[in-house]
Amino acid sequence: MESISKDEIKRIQGYYLQKYGESIDPTTAMLLNEVQEIKKSSLVERDMTLEKINNDIESIKDLYKPFLTNQSKIAFLYGLGKFAWTWVAAIALLLGVLLHHTRESTTSEYRQASSVLDRYPNVVAFEHLIKNGRVVENKRGLFLEIKPATTKLLLGNTYVQDPDRAMNKEASKILIPLSFK
Repeated sequence: MESISKDEIKRIQGYYLQKYGESIDPTTAMLLNEVQEIKKSSLVERDMTLEKINNDIESIKDLYKPFLTNQSKIAFLYGLGKFAWTWVAAIALLLGVLLHHTRESTTSEYRQASSVLDRYPNVVAFEHLIKNGRVVENKRGLFLEIKPATTKLLLGNTYVQDPDRAMNKEASKILIPLSFK
């Protein structure tokens, strides 16, 4: 705070005497001067803060320029281009997950098929039987049903007793057990 002269104290006393019609003592005049100085300094600080805020607002306005249009197609393309990186990232992530899942499932299926072939080396010879065979389930279990070959042999479906002769029509079908209940 600045030092105050006696003339300044007299001016403050005269101001309040003229305004309110009451005289004040010099101590009160000094206190009123202090209050005015504090008010002036807070006003200066407030003005500086407001000026700083206004400068910041102007700098933000310079950085951010909104895109305004009435055409929905152009607005859509603008938004699509602005957020293209998110679309690319999402598609890349989805593609990565899909390829990883496909690789893992294919690898596990291959391992499973390879282990079956390792355990049963004759399974290749039975491939047509497995593909074309008719499996029947009844109260005793699961059976492979084979009918007599009356005209021609079908792999996995028909049988003959002698490959050189055709079977008669009354021959019965055969049930080969696969599993029991």
